[in-house]
Amino acid sequence: MSLHQEIADRLWQAHLDSSPIDSIALDNPDLGLDDAYTIQGLVNAKREAAGAIISGRKLGVTAEGGMKMFGITEPVHGTLYASGMVPNGATLAVGGQVLQPKIESEVGFIMGADVNTKPASMMALMDAVEAIVPCYELPGSRIDGWPKKIEDMVSDAAGFSHYMLGEGRAAPGDLDLSKMAVTVSKNGEVISEGSGAECLGDPFNGLMWLIEKLEARGIALRKGDLVLTGALGGIIPAAAGERFETQFEGLGSVNVNFV
Repeated sequence: MSLHQEIADRLWQAHLDSSPIDSIALDNPDLGLDDAYTIQGLVNAKREAAGAIISGRKLGVTAEGGMKMFGITEPVHGTLYASGMVPNGATLAVGGQVLQPKIESEVGFIMGADVNTKPASMMALMDAVEAIVPCYELPGSRIDGWPKKIEDMVSDAAGFSHYMLGEGRAAPGDLDLSKMAVTVSKNGEVISEGSGAECLGDPFNGLMWLIEKLEARGIALRKGDLVLTGALGGIIPAAAGERFETQFEGLGSVNVNFV
């Protein structure tokens, strides 16, 4: 058995057992990002063999501070599955449903067309988007204590666990996403503020980047896919008994509860 497959098997078992494992990057210091994406693909194959349906794609580490923390110069990406979608306002069980959960307030794009090559312009990109939606990504980690190295995060499905679409929709061009304010509250108290500029200057820049990276791997976005473009207002740990709500200026809101 290859090292890639061995690590993928460990991560998949951690998912099945709802029990995190030690850092695979620290245990295997020669592991690189290409290795991590190979492992992510093997874990995805196990997920899909178990019946999971791809519902879109996600970006991670799109803010400058996160890139500096991980020592990288561009974001990372992963896959969304329909099994992880929960309704707006849902209640999730810490540990049972989400391991070591966090909150990420993100702009989501619902694709209105198949896209398998990088669009020639930003206008062409916007034409391929059906709607802009307020979203939460609710990532979890099968790595104990959360990844300290980017190879852990990428290998571990880029943190995929759950996500939700909030109330509100906008058409491309209706909003200047680079200036959109984002306000995050916990148990009714504002704890974080951010803006769309945290995602590579504009979430549409994140979408363009993702399409180029997926094209290099022979992967296309499909009509109806959801793309989550990275945390705005920070990545916030969540615990039982906490309720979060995020307001996206001019777009809408999203909220979630933890028990």
